[in-house]
Amino acid sequence: MYILDYYIDSKGKCIYDEYIKDLMKNGCINEIEKIEHYIYLLKDKGEGIFYFKDHAKRIVYDLCELRPFPNRVFYYYCRFNSKYVILHVFKKKTNKTPNDEIDRAINEINEYERMIKNGK
Repeated sequence: MYILDYYIDSKGKCIYDEYIKDLMKNGCINEIEKIEHYIYLLKDKGEGIFYFKDHAKRIVYDLCELRPFPNRVFYYYCRFNSKYVILHVFKKKTNKTPNDEIDRAINEINEYERMIKNGK
């Protein structure tokens, strides 16, 4: 089993939790179960998740996505603390991953690593 962490923004909010709460409010229990299953696979298999057809994809550098249709879960492996970090989730509406979502995830990685280096 691999260790997971969840990105918490500068305001103390876990972006992932906020998204799941919204899905729950809207009655999207099947989507939540699917997302949690993919996260379980990441925790269980680590990089081996790429052997599960269409479950994960590398986006750029260390940024990857879990692909529980219609959602996407951005994550990466933090070498500073040896954890997979769940960044944020979004509903994918087009064939191409939106650049603003990629930019957001890269900013989250940078902020997370700053916090780790500063001991937070």
